Amino acid sequence: MATGEAAPLISVIVPVYNAASSLHRSLGSVLRQTLTDFELIVIDDCSTDESADILEVYRATDNRVRVFSTTKNSGPGVARNVGLKNARGRFIAFLDSDDFWMNNKLERQIRSFDNDEVILSYTSTILLSPKGNVLGIIDGQHKVYLKNMKFANRVPMSSAMFRKELSGAEKMPRIRSRQDYAYWLTLLNRNDGYISGVPDELVGYVRRPGSVSSNAWRNVVDTFRMYVSEVDMGPLQAAAAVAVFSCLKVRKEILARVSWLCLPEEKRRRLQLEVKRCWNPDRQAVGLKKAAS
Repeated sequence: MATGEAAPLISVIVPVYNAASSLHRSLGSVLRQTLTDFELIVIDDCSTDESADILEVYRATDNRVRVFSTTKNSGPGVARNVGLKNARGRFIAFLDSDDFWMNNKLERQIRSFDNDEVILSYTSTILLSPKGNVLGIIDGQHKVYLKNMKFANRVPMSSAMFRKELSGAEKMPRIRSRQDYAYWLTLLNRNDGYISGVPDELVGYVRRPGSVSSNAWRNVVDTFRMYVSEVDMGPLQAAAAVAVFSCLKVRKEILARVSWLCLPEEKRRRLQLEVKRCWNPDRQAVGLKKAAS
């Protein structure tokens, strides 16, 4: 940052690995935000597709975009830590490279921190298929405390925003998966306050087949390891916690679908139109793609 240049209010951190097909959607949704006081930190985790070329075009066309690279493919947690190390904003927001935000996400969410007791904020999230079809709604609860998070990760990664100054916020745990859940638990353990949920549907989360988070058995094993290594539970306690976690996860999936079906038809139609608008790159994004190819 140049001498005398003001630090941005928010640092948006996006880890990228072979995400060329979705980068225009995700990065474009950040650059179209109504709140413009942010920096966009993108970390290429040794992609082998056209991601690096696309990122260079974004960096060259918008001075808010900063691009970093890992030295070897290490997973999204390590990539996010590169972003955290280089972040200059007072607040941190995460976005995965195949998810996207509604245009007013940052402007709406930053209001949560008018209350000093709020250490982390998340929003209601639209759950989507890989083709962009709506599968359900994950509702943002008004207040979430540590006790509410012990057996359920209520904070989708791409919806999270938190104060950079928090104790334990310097880096995420160095584990391949469930690092987001362990991170939220660390922040709640080390800081006084609670998580505030924004009821507005401001994030599109894409359910990815074959992703780290989509394999049921691997999820069970990774959650068990996370409870043992990061939460200091004994094996028996961790096994019981995993059982409760798995049951609540199934309940969460059911509620997400029910929440969508219970929305008024007019609101469902409006959200579907917003998803469609965000899903398909606009002319500017298409132009960037051609420039990068």
